[in-house]
Amino acid sequence: MDETDEEILSALSENSRLPNIELAQKLGISEGTVRNRIQRMVEGKAIRRFTVELSTGAAFTAFTLIEAEPNASPKKLVSKLKSVKGVRRVFELAGNIDFMAEIVTGSALSCNETLDAVRAIPGVRKTETLTVLRIN
Repeated sequence: MDETDEEILSALSENSRLPNIELAQKLGISEGTVRNRIQRMVEGKAIRRFTVELSTGAAFTAFTLIEAEPNASPKKLVSKLKSVKGVRRVFELAGNIDFMAEIVTGSALSCNETLDAVRAIPGVRKTETLTVLRIN
């Protein structure tokens, strides 16, 4: 992956619907080059998917840091976390904290209910939640 690939990825991370021709003009390269590079990154798994980020609007957003029990299966834990209503995404981390869950709900009360469900999952040892005050 070179600097041009990184510029393409950066532009697509801001707007995954950006047409190849506009991306090519922005980077000063041909549309065919953009198309071929994107295809190569998709085939090489550098790009896993193109997605939509929903506006949270008046929603309540929080990030919960999760410490797992030492014997907990990461695969099972991630699966259970993703199944909890209100959990939008789950990230596996390196360091003292094992996972981070992005929680998006309609209110602080429903976020609290989601947190209770997360804490009740077998294998979750400890959580710490960071509430988002504003999304820029």
